[in-house]
Amino acid sequence: MKTILIIDQNLEFTNALVPVLMQCGYTVKCCENAVEAMQFVKEKTVDLVLSELYLPTLRADRLFRILLRNKPTITCCLMTSAAYDDPLIKKTIKLKNVKGLIKKPFSFEELNICIKEAFADPVTQSV
Repeated sequence: MKTILIIDQNLEFTNALVPVLMQCGYTVKCCENAVEAMQFVKEKTVDLVLSELYLPTLRADRLFRILLRNKPTITCCLMTSAAYDDPLIKKTIKLKNVKGLIKKPFSFEELNICIKEAFADPVTQSV
């Protein structure tokens, strides 16, 4: 069973995602900020990190770099309500192992497709 770590400070949002992703067969954990996420990833096995772009303590691009430096096999996906032409989005999705971008608000079906595509990426499967 694959483990997904959701990083978002909006608890109502994450609380809505957790049961749906669990029904899809994933183990799901949540963190409110980058510091909690770094500690969690250090101690636990995580297959996919699904993070808000703009976090209170650290932006996702910087967080992904740190996580990937320490655990290069983690797959990351970005979720955001920022405009698609936001330069930070473009910078973040170019990082190694960042396999998806999903725009908020999104449906659970869109999220499930994004996650399945991230896990189906040949680079991810070969690691």
